Amino acid sequence: MIPDRTAFRQSSDPHVMKAVHMQALYAIAILAVACTLCIPAAAASTIPLEYYHMDRCPDCKLTGPLIADLEGAYDGALAIEWIDVETVEGWERWSSPVSRPA
Repeated sequence: MIPDRTAFRQSSDPHVMKAVHMQALYAIAILAVACTLCIPAAAASTIPLEYYHMDRCPDCKLTGPLIADLEGAYDGALAIEWIDVETVEGWERWSSPVSRPA
């Protein structure tokens, strides 16, 4: 079972909040490294990326501009699909077991 991240976001404990923000920063760093290493090697083909986001998510406010910069920086080599999880279709795609890695 996946823990409810909303409970972490509503916490007033600074240690919990720091851990949540560190997870987001780690994810950004991993994505940046992966894009830096993989995209030039695969420049002949387009790499699809699904970016799940929502307007009220503080992590999304941090990562959204970075994702947009990546999209523009690789000039067509990276095809980012922006999926809003506040819509029914976006939520179903995000929460389906097929869309998540094991």
